[in-house]
Amino acid sequence: MRNLALMRQTSLPRWKALLAELARREHLLLEGVMAHFEGGSRHYAGLVDAEDFRNSSVDALRYLLGQLADGRAPRELADLPRQIGIHRAAQGVPLENVVATVREDFTILWSTLLRVSRSADMPVLISHVDDLWRVVDDFASEIHVSYLRESAARANLDLGRQRAMISALFSSTEPHAGLLRQIAGTLGVPEDGAFDVIATDHADRERLDAFLARAGARVFTGDFEDSLVAFWTPAPGVDRHLAAVRCGRAPRAGTLAEVPVRARSAVRILRALPPAATGPATMAEAWPRLAAARLAEVSPEFPAHRLDEIPEAERDRLLETAREFLDTGSIATTAERLFCHRNTVLNRLRRLRELIALDLTIPRQAALALVLLSRMD
Repeated sequence: MRNLALMRQTSLPRWKALLAELARREHLLLEGVMAHFEGGSRHYAGLVDAEDFRNSSVDALRYLLGQLADGRAPRELADLPRQIGIHRAAQGVPLENVVATVREDFTILWSTLLRVSRSADMPVLISHVDDLWRVVDDFASEIHVSYLRESAARANLDLGRQRAMISALFSSTEPHAGLLRQIAGTLGVPEDGAFDVIATDHADRERLDAFLARAGARVFTGDFEDSLVAFWTPAPGVDRHLAAVRCGRAPRAGTLAEVPVRARSAVRILRALPPAATGPATMAEAWPRLAAARLAEVSPEFPAHRLDEIPEAERDRLLETAREFLDTGSIATTAERLFCHRNTVLNRLRRLRELIALDLTIPRQAALALVLLSRMD
């Protein structure tokens, strides 16, 4: 270690002379960079044009040589790592490509040093190769940090814009064409694309978050009335992750403009669900309770029945039989499912007709019975 330190000290003048020679042969360095990275297309194809890459490479080489020779970059380039990180993040260049390009500057500098050196300079190069690598590594690290900060800032800005656009979408049932174009552009979705829409309670946010993490699709969420609404472009496999979310699921929206209307439908379905409900429910499943709630508003005496006059055990048997029959429409199938005789089913339906004044074997009355019984879930 002592010998290495002594060699580094005694070779310092020659090391600085070699660095000065590198600076004088900037054209060689630049030629090496442009050839090595194929004018920038090697890592930045389609994202950074050749002129941009050339200019940033010249600045990077001057920055690195300044750090190597004097321990500091030229004053006008002191902020270069931050600027490169911001610029490449804005261009959408993947971070790993940015860092890989910077680290490969070591190869360019080292190979050019070998070209301008004599064989007697090898001990000098070996003594200071760590300096070269440290300067390049520090430069890459600073760019890395700057890139991540800029990416985070842009992500927060994009998220804020998305929330604003979703809020604007939900605030109107008929958003105008200009607003729809702006919303679609911000969210990165087609105006005329289809969307699945659900609504869930804020209390179920944890289950919704789990769905968002597993869905494998871009899902947009926002507050709507007193609920959380989520919508997304239909994608294979998404539905299977929705099974654990207690929610109302609206009919699929045919365009972005239809999403607010579907969101309102999803909220209505959600509000109609019984407390014990789990998973998603559609309009086809929730309509009896929705109808019952509306009928109760129009006619407070609905539903009138005498089910409270009978023992609880009998009431449960009658309601179970009614639900099975309304589900199948078949006396025989109902009897089979309940493990009883068909006459038993007929007797229970007859007894139920006496208590609710509705005959479940008549379709129009069966529909009203379905609405009535939904209030008893």
